[in-house]
Amino acid sequence: MEMERINDDTILVRIENEDLQERGTSVSELLANPTEIEEFFHSILVEMDVIDQFEDSEGMSFQVMPNPEGIELYVTKYVEKKDTEADSERFVRNLVDTIQHSLGHRMGKPKKEKKVEEPVEKEKILEPLDCTVFFDSFEDFVQLAKMYPYNVQKSSLYRYSNYYFLHVYQDVFGGEDFTADVALLREFGEFSRVSWEVVQEYGEVMIKEKAIETAKKYFK
Repeated sequence: MEMERINDDTILVRIENEDLQERGTSVSELLANPTEIEEFFHSILVEMDVIDQFEDSEGMSFQVMPNPEGIELYVTKYVEKKDTEADSERFVRNLVDTIQHSLGHRMGKPKKEKKVEEPVEKEKILEPLDCTVFFDSFEDFVQLAKMYPYNVQKSSLYRYSNYYFLHVYQDVFGGEDFTADVALLREFGEFSRVSWEVVQEYGEVMIKEKAIETAKKYFK
């Protein structure tokens, strides 16, 4: 298990599959038990001193990115209005909500019974996967839209912290191979380490709906 400070506002915690096994759990077991999610990730962040490093922050956002080696957890601090809720309670609540949302979409909901006739890979394909990438400039987004070969009806573009954030869902990607679609997105942008919820709340709406199709239409 490793911790890396990306910048003054973002910390990356890498949790490998071996770390999960040593603690007697797995991604699917965490999904099935919200209480276990809270206890597990809170203990991890305490162990890695993440909470102490961000103790002066007024708010935090979380982004969970599962991969074949385990889980990457990005913790980003941001400024929000103060409230009466204790910082530790708000920290844990936001963490649990984000982990359930992120892992639930990316890994598929836990199954009650294993069905031989329903392959796991098929279930993953049917689950929507929200994908957020950011661009250094509006022109980079326009260039992507011009080259993107499929019709994407569900996409949004926001401006936040001088970057442009594009949000799309897997179930609206036109290609059969989602990996190829993501590779094209990354030619012009990078995966966002800021959660989409934070971008929506604090960012400026540029194109609310059909962002890619709108850019194709007006920037030929």
